[in-house]
Amino acid sequence: MLKKKSPAVAPLFAALTASSILGSPAWSQSLEEMTVTARKTEESLQDVPISITAFSADELLEIGAYNNDDVARMTVNFNTVSQIGRRLDRPVIRGMAAPSIFGEPNASYFVDGAYVSGTISAATLGPVQRVEILRGPQSAQFGRATFSGAVNYVTRRPTNDFTSEVLVRAGDNETRQVSAWASGPIVRDKLMYFGSLSWDKYGGEWNNNLQPNTATPGEPTFVNPPQQGDTRDLGGTDTRQAVGKLLWTINDSADLTFKLGYLKGDDKHYPQLIVETDELNCFVPGEDISRINPDTGELNLNYFTSAGQYCGVIDWENRENRLNLPDIEEGMTANLYQGGANPGYQSTGDKVGLQREQWNTLLEYSQDFNDWNMTARGAWNKDQLNTAYDLDGTEARPLLGLFNLYEDQLREDTSFELRFASPVENRFRGSFGVYYYDFEETAKQKSHVGLEQGNISRPTFSTTENVAAFGSIDYDLTEKLTFTAEVRYAEDTKAIQSPNVCDDPDSSYFDPDTPIRHEETTEAWTPRFTFNYAATDAAMVYMQVAKGNKPGAFNRAIYSDYRDGCQIQEFYNGSPDGSVPPIAFVDEENAWTWEVGTKTSWFNNRIIANLAVFYIDWKNLTAFETRNIIINGLPAPQSLGLNAGNAEVKGLELETTFAITDKLIATFGYGYNNGRYTEYASKSYADTTGIGLVQTGVLPNGNPRVEWDSSVNNLEGAQIPNSPKHNFVTSLAYNDQFTADLGWFARTDFAFDSKKYTSGTNFEQIGQRKSWNGRIGLDHNAWRLALYVNNILDEQTPSAIIGFPRLLERNNAGAPNARTGLPPNGYLLTPTPGRRAGVEAVFRFGN
Repeated sequence: MLKKKSPAVAPLFAALTASSILGSPAWSQSLEEMTVTARKTEESLQDVPISITAFSADELLEIGAYNNDDVARMTVNFNTVSQIGRRLDRPVIRGMAAPSIFGEPNASYFVDGAYVSGTISAATLGPVQRVEILRGPQSAQFGRATFSGAVNYVTRRPTNDFTSEVLVRAGDNETRQVSAWASGPIVRDKLMYFGSLSWDKYGGEWNNNLQPNTATPGEPTFVNPPQQGDTRDLGGTDTRQAVGKLLWTINDSADLTFKLGYLKGDDKHYPQLIVETDELNCFVPGEDISRINPDTGELNLNYFTSAGQYCGVIDWENRENRLNLPDIEEGMTANLYQGGANPGYQSTGDKVGLQREQWNTLLEYSQDFNDWNMTARGAWNKDQLNTAYDLDGTEARPLLGLFNLYEDQLREDTSFELRFASPVENRFRGSFGVYYYDFEETAKQKSHVGLEQGNISRPTFSTTENVAAFGSIDYDLTEKLTFTAEVRYAEDTKAIQSPNVCDDPDSSYFDPDTPIRHEETTEAWTPRFTFNYAATDAAMVYMQVAKGNKPGAFNRAIYSDYRDGCQIQEFYNGSPDGSVPPIAFVDEENAWTWEVGTKTSWFNNRIIANLAVFYIDWKNLTAFETRNIIINGLPAPQSLGLNAGNAEVKGLELETTFAITDKLIATFGYGYNNGRYTEYASKSYADTTGIGLVQTGVLPNGNPRVEWDSSVNNLEGAQIPNSPKHNFVTSLAYNDQFTADLGWFARTDFAFDSKKYTSGTNFEQIGQRKSWNGRIGLDHNAWRLALYVNNILDEQTPSAIIGFPRLLERNNAGAPNARTGLPPNGYLLTPTPGRRAGVEAVFRFGN
């Protein structure tokens, strides 16, 4: 039987009015409503006037979700950008993409309501009870860096009855997973526990193809450099995770929860497929750009600045990995003195790939006082990462050593939240509280080749302190109409300390005794106002306006050990003559979001249909550009985060669920977001196309002196990268019974993303991505057995593309260099796993 509700007599305008996204219902004979905590209190998902998708633990099992990427795949207007293995992943909600390898994301992850400062890509789903994806600004309730949304993973709550589950999964490419959890009483009605253990392995499906004697250059720059070939496996991951929770019911009105988690990850080097520079197909000087414009007879200024581009969809087929991994493992000596007695700099080898160790704790106390509730939550997290990688993905052994790095990062954060909430049944109700967050990061690095080669650097220290007060008021204007006002005031203080000093007596910043330290504070008010109209028991309409903010950030690379301290001061303050702009700190971003929505159910809850329409006005957004800056007296390309300008995003989200019969359920969801720059002056785009370049003189070699006019809005109308404009997900699930205890099921899911750009210049694109999965199996009261095939179409469209200046080419080739004296652009593709088949078994114990 389907769950009974009041007849759905929602008016036509409610079905056509924009609405929030549906949380996916359980794939069973009834469309059960889910309870979520999107507003830091338990509510039915269909009653919350926010755009939400939510998955229960059972649903995650049904769709075969392994990790956060699978959750994003099944959620419209939510995707992830992962470019350097599991070192970084960026949630992108409603097209508001942040730079992939700079600063903080525009949407943030939370576990049990506690902010996650780093990546969540390594976490397994074994201990998870529910995942909530909240679209739109969540700053009023969740705080910093949630101005496009928040993703909250909720772990299982200890139970008063024993229950347990064991999952075993095996598939292609050494896919192995074993996870188990158990929950039950230690002292019945007083002390309960939950514990989970999981091991997740993926062997990878790519191989390196470094040929012997191809790493360049060789002698005399480097002494006895490695020259062997390398064919090792790439892309493999190994994760071991443990989570334990205790729940102490102190009395009828108070309980205390303690959680301790540990995760250890050991990843092989990630794969990177090479786009050769002779494939550059547009804006190549001498080919696409002539020195003299034949129509006007004038100089084409971009002839002297363009590094060439790839325009259009980049094909992924028949490409190879050629990572220079022996350089990392063996280390080498750089003979920079060319025949002198001093051999130069020496670097020892390191283990290739990424090793991670994470600890996290949570202590939560809940107390009721005469129908009021007080919740205090404290969290501590520690994340140790050691990464050694070849970032340029080629055999190149560049003298500067910019793309061959070993990094040692230690991140620790502490947070505390105290919240008071009034009785929820009052006509006038609300909540208020305070929040504190403290984050510290110690980062050291070295290069195995080039000028930065040698021992690990002295550390760079980064800190963040966030102090906030928040509150919300709900008032029922009538029995059906409610007004809600929420607001948070926060001060976010970031500081960074370099190990360098300014020891040049001629510099106005001369201070040889004090390491460089800079600090910036961002203050922000982030309100959200909502009108919520319950037209019937089965139809709700809401209108909402909310502001989100993302605190400013430092360009950490500027503060690295090998920098000149006086130069760092100039990058922060700007040079006295104005030749060096202040680029060390990126200012705060903010956005206003306007949204209208409806949540409806029809035909006694056999159909649930929700729709959301939104408009986002985004100010001071950050872009990622490569600029030539001076390093130790030499110009070198440096990738920096920069405040680029403004943008707007228009879009909608639709998700529907249909109980076609008691045994057959179908879903369909569609997301649309059209994000475009309204103001963006790009130097990269100017250098490539000439739009925004001016001639200011003549160089000694007779070529024009070319400069960039930053007042030219040359990217107006360009699409925001790293998010598809169209995406949809659909599924069909069938369940039937052989006997009262034994049934069978079949399920198929399909997800589609349209093409997307990978940079703000809108040159290169990732093609359409299609994901089709299928599974069939038996379901008994005590066990479940399934056969599955993921990515049935063997779709391997890249998940991301990295673009960067390629300082050295294979065998010193690369025609664009000879024409302009500039390094050509290079691209690396992050491949997607292909077709994978396997078997999965689940064993259930207890209640």
